Amino acid sequence: MKVVKFMNIIKKIYRIILKKRNPVAYARLLGVNMRGKVTIYGNVTWSTEPWIISLGNNVHITTGVKFITHDGGTLLLHMIFQTIP
Repeated sequence: MKVVKFMNIIKKIYRIILKKRNPVAYARLLGVNMRGKVTIYGNVTWSTEPWIISLGNNVHITTGVKFITHDGGTLLLHMIFQTIP
């Protein structure tokens, strides 16, 4: 049990360091799909489902960007326009 706790701590430390030192590798570790050259500058917030994010070639992401994959915003439009049965 102590070994599992220790390994979890090591994993968290590794992720924190990786996020700072190599944000592209960190995003790939989370499951973000990247094709081609992707550059990430600074702190980027990934959603709860980063594996459904796809980034193409020659993409530059700056600090402060937040990726939101499922926020329920379209439900409001459906309610306004009454397209929900």
